[in-house]
Amino acid sequence: MAKTYRRFSTEFKLGVVEAYLAGEGSLKGLATKAGVDHSLVHYWVKKNHAGELSLDLLREEASVEDAQHIAALERKVGQLTMELDLLKRGLIAAPARFAGNRAHGDALRISANVSLAFIGLPTATPATIAAKRESAL
Repeated sequence: MAKTYRRFSTEFKLGVVEAYLAGEGSLKGLATKAGVDHSLVHYWVKKNHAGELSLDLLREEASVEDAQHIAALERKVGQLTMELDLLKRGLIAAPARFAGNRAHGDALRISANVSLAFIGLPTATPATIAAKRESAL
């Protein structure tokens, strides 16, 4: 069976370490009160003296900010993907609407192909449009 490890926030660690440094109790007494092993509290005290415990707090804050930024970017990617899908459907369907006006349909198809090529997507050709129409029926 895999051993699971508990994780403690930096605020909790600093609280126990500051209580120990302030003389509020012994190492073992504070560890028991906090529900952790005394060797872990000793490790946190050593990290605090080395200045690493406060750096953990900064990393956690940066990590939270990074996670929020990533979530915002993922929402934006989803929005842009939906917009791109709508544009693709509109550009593929547009030449079919103007089939009676050959000059206008050709100009629109060329414009759509140039727009799709500009953003790096495969262009719609009359053959692919016909194939899509047949598959939709």
